[in-house]
Amino acid sequence: LGSLAMTQGELGELLGRDAAAQYFPRYQAMMSELTHLGGLELVDQIQKRHFDEVLVVPVREQPAAEQTATERKVARALPQTVPLYSVRLKRSTEPRGIRYEFFVYLNGRWRTGNLLGQLLPAEPAADAAPAAPAAP
Repeated sequence: LGSLAMTQGELGELLGRDAAAQYFPRYQAMMSELTHLGGLELVDQIQKRHFDEVLVVPVREQPAAEQTATERKVARALPQTVPLYSVRLKRSTEPRGIRYEFFVYLNGRWRTGNLLGQLLPAEPAADAAPAAPAAP
């Protein structure tokens, strides 16, 4: 799982240099958890729940109603030219399983943002009134 980690430069390609500098320390901590305990937990879940199917889902091709709030935040934050994926591990006989968000194919390698999407700014409220025009 460690090979899926992004460098600060790669994160900068996706979010911009300033955002990468802001988020990279927390991202490194999250990836450390994923590559250690997260990997063991993943293997345990696959074995216990008898997962036999892996689905790679292009996030932007899903209807908005099927995207998670985190997927929508990440899709809004990344350049539209960067394909964004989520991965679901599941039993072939069941509709759901474990979902992993924020995968990109960057510079010839698969990378994950892991849970970084949870740190991105919240979505603007759909019913928010537009800002009043500035006084002349």
